[in-house]
Order: sequence, then C-alpha cells, then structure tokens
Amino acid sequence: MATISESTSWNRSTATTSWWSRAAVIAGPLFLGIAALLVFSVAPTSSGSDAPAKISDFYSDNGEKNFLLMAEPLALVGMFAFVWLVGRIRAAITLVDGNESRAWTAFGGGIAFAVLAGTSLTAQTTVAGTSAFSSSFEVDPNTAMLFSHFGYVSLAAAMIGAAVMAFAIAGALRSVGRTALMRATYVVGALSLIANVFVYAPLVIYLVWAAIVGLAVLRSGHDQLETSRQ
Repeated sequence: MATISESTSWNRSTATTSWWSRAAVIAGPLFLGIAALLVFSVAPTSSGSDAPAKISDFYSDNGEKNFLLMAEPLALVGMFAFVWLVGRIRAAITLVDGNESRAWTAFGGGIAFAVLAGTSLTAQTTVAGTSAFSSSFEVDPNTAMLFSHFGYVSLAAAMIGAAVMAFAIAGALRSVGRTALMRATYVVGALSLIANVFVYAPLVIYLVWAAIVGLAVLRSGHDQLETSRQ
C-alpha cells in the first residue's frame, strides 16, 4: 500500500495539475467520440451488392467526403489526449490502491484501446484523404471496402483493450469502497467484450465512462489536498 507521504504528494500533483491535464480528461474521449460519429454516420456501407456503386458516389461528393477528412485530425488529437488520461489513471491506481500489477494492466488496456481506435479511425479516413490530396488517385470501391473492414475490426479489437482497462479499474474501485462506480465499470467492461457484435454503442458508453473516471480521479485528488491543508 502507498505511504501517507506518497499519497499526499500525488494528491498535490493531481490538484495542482496543469490546464492541459484537466482538459485531457475530457478532450480524449470527446475528440475520439466526435471522430467516430463523423466516420460512422457518413461513411458508405461496404455490404450489399450495390456497395461499389454507393462507395463511388460517396467519394465523388466532396461535401460528404469532407466529414471524413475532419475526423482524421480529431482522432489523432483524441488519441494523444486519451493516452494522457490513461497515464493519470495508472498513477491513481498505484498510489491509492497500491497494486502495481493492476495499475499497469489498466494502463496497457487503455493504451491498446487508444492505439487501435486511432488506427481504426485513420483507416476509415485513408481513402478520403488520399483522394482529396492526390488528384491522380482514382477511388477503387474494393480498396475502400478493405479499409472499411479493417477499420471496423481494429475498433472491435480496441474494445478488448477497453474491457481490460475497465475490469482492472473495477478491481481498484472495489478495494477502495467505490461500490456504485465499481458496478458501473463492470458493466462497461462486459459491454466492451461483446463489441465485436455491435461496436458503436459500447464505444460511446466506454468513452463517457472514461471521462467520468478521469474526472473522479482529479476530483478525488483535489478533495484530499483540501483536507490535508486543514
């Protein structure tokens, strides 16, 4: 278990964190969520016999294609901020729960999610980006379908990392008596495990949960610092 001096030191660093650390708690899940919404709300379907025609029509329309171009930088910034959030959660588990193995398991799951989710969203926007910045590029519907499928599978794999992170954090919450949040976290982890069936709803739920957990980490550090000063 962490010593009192170690816990106080962490509480101070948490409470006096930079504006970026605070913003990253929301920016990571928010930007990734917006990027996913842009991709999956406008990208053409890759199933059905008429998929090639729909894909060709989609990429000939610059208005719709531009939504995918907007998603790409949002996904990259969101991935960067999410890694920052995961790092702060790892530090919180180490110093509050005292379980290094659990802390690094949560960290590994979160990093796997960030990398694979970023890869997924980038894959979904690759064809749009190439056609926008290379005038000689001709969209092949089969290539677009390949990238779309790769993006979906990568996102389903990302949700496995999300499940690992959620279950590890649930264990830490149980050890410190945060029963309500622990139960919600177990539900998030279970939903993440079945995301290969339908990935979008579990993804949104996971991102909202990640922001709540991040805010709880920052708030807990602030409250404990105020107590230590009294």
